[in-house]
Amino acid sequence: MLKRLSMIVAVMFAISAMVWFALPYMVSTELVRERFKTEISNVVGHPVTFESNPKINLWPRANIELSNITIGDITDSNTDALMQADIFSADVSLLSAILGEPNFSNYKLVRPSINFELYPNGSSNWLPSKSILSGTIETQKSNLQIDSASVSPDNLREFLNIGNLAIEGGSLSVITNPGSEPERITSINGQIVWTGDDTPLDFNLSAILRGQEVTLDGRNEMPLSFLAGENVAVNVNMKSDMFNLNYIGDIELGGQVFIMGNVIADSPSVRRVLEWSGSEIIPGAALGQVEFEAEVSGSLNAAKFNDLIIRIGDNRGLGILDFTLPDDAPPMINGTLAFNNLDIGTFLRAFTPIPESSEDIADTIDTRFLKQVGLDLRLSAQSANFGPIEMSNLAAGVQVNQEIATFNIGDANAYDGQIFAKVSISEKGIDGGGEISFSSRGINLGDVLETLAINGPLPHGVGNIDLKLRSETPLWATTVSDIKGSISVDMSEGEIPGLDLDLIKQLAEKRQFFTLGDIEGGSVSFETSVLRAEIDGGVAQIETAEVKTSDQMLSLSGIVPFAKGSLALLATLGNKPTDETEITDNDAAEASILAPPPLSLFVGGSWPNPIMSPPIPEIDF
Repeated sequence: MLKRLSMIVAVMFAISAMVWFALPYMVSTELVRERFKTEISNVVGHPVTFESNPKINLWPRANIELSNITIGDITDSNTDALMQADIFSADVSLLSAILGEPNFSNYKLVRPSINFELYPNGSSNWLPSKSILSGTIETQKSNLQIDSASVSPDNLREFLNIGNLAIEGGSLSVITNPGSEPERITSINGQIVWTGDDTPLDFNLSAILRGQEVTLDGRNEMPLSFLAGENVAVNVNMKSDMFNLNYIGDIELGGQVFIMGNVIADSPSVRRVLEWSGSEIIPGAALGQVEFEAEVSGSLNAAKFNDLIIRIGDNRGLGILDFTLPDDAPPMINGTLAFNNLDIGTFLRAFTPIPESSEDIADTIDTRFLKQVGLDLRLSAQSANFGPIEMSNLAAGVQVNQEIATFNIGDANAYDGQIFAKVSISEKGIDGGGEISFSSRGINLGDVLETLAINGPLPHGVGNIDLKLRSETPLWATTVSDIKGSISVDMSEGEIPGLDLDLIKQLAEKRQFFTLGDIEGGSVSFETSVLRAEIDGGVAQIETAEVKTSDQMLSLSGIVPFAKGSLALLATLGNKPTDETEITDNDAAEASILAPPPLSLFVGGSWPNPIMSPPIPEIDF
């Protein structure tokens, strides 16, 4: 009995094996070939051709494989094929194939080369849908003619079914402007999963775009509605080393792409993103880190970001931004941002390659950035700093267009007073439309000098400063000697540390020369201090420089060649002039007789320890 049972099992196994190996020979190769060709054509809506007969494999699963497949009309020598692939395969149900109705699933494209053209009127060379194709749609399945004005998800369901599609080693050539060079996307790998008409479409793809590896994954909740040009919900994630983006919201695909949802994006370097986008940025440009999240609405060419949270370096701000991408101009960003704390230098370097220090201007700045991004931003901050300078209640603006970049501090509190400033960078030179200017009212200049670590016997007190500089040469060729301008300083009720006027008089009587180091330790209290100077060719020409104490006056005249860190001045130290309205003629005459003559000193050398020399006395022979 056992022997007979073993024989029956062996016979059944043998029969099963024979059937298994015989199944491929029971399938009509021509039927499978034509049905697979028809299925592909139905999906893409275009004719399909391929070389040789299909190859049917049973292990590890039953599938059909076509070689050297072409999609599109190849009879027209002026038209490129829509796609060419080395292999196009799919799983096939052998039983359905034997019954004459082969079913396919799990499609796979190996090394496809795809050409995609999107025309200005919104039509395309590819997808048969209202959203991107005008005219009629023909399907080989039913020869159905669908007018673009009547395309709906129900119409699309008749002929569009993508199933599961894997892509290996693909490339994509994209043309958005007729006559322009195509954008090449290579090394495309991944999978598109769509299990049924009423199910979401999931995708997970990776590719090389402009030398950067990019991954793209997400979900389209209603693919048929999306292709029909209706508004549908999507979730898209894009990741790369230089830019990451997540979008959750609605999207509508038409002549333009319209979006409305939430976006989160970040980049470690705006410079790298601009380089990747095709902009010409010099390698040393310090365009920094940016992160943002917002509610976004609009199109890919013009979008508004509401409830924006933006981080630029360590600066976190809230506000509203508008982004536009004009056809004949660089990208434009405008809006309003409010910060708790703002590092102005870091913020500006996220968009403009400003130098780290004044000595780096001629070597590091490149005005090409003026033509690569446009800005019009209003900024506010409860506290802000520009280098070591601390400010509060800042109101400022940044503007960059194709000719000039301007940063303007409209108002800010600092050092017990207010400051106003403007810095302009122009491709034509500062005279071509910009300037460097700074004004302050009622600030404590002693605290400013201490913050800037400027040493030497300089006036400390409350006062006003006005500084304006310009250059007639292009900024990239500007040096210190090319700058022209003026400076004005007015102070009251202060002191000059490290200066002793009485000791200066004593040393002038005993020595032929001495330095500021010889008179350290004292200080001079003054009632007023005034400076007026013109700047040209790297030299400051002193027009007025006076320090008045309760009874003395120190005045200076001459030049300060600051480009070389030197000075050449004539100092006069004498009694403070008496107000003529407060004295009689007799008083004035008596004061004139008793007053000692003013002391004159030559001040030369280099700051902060110049040499002082009284006049050489005349010798009678």
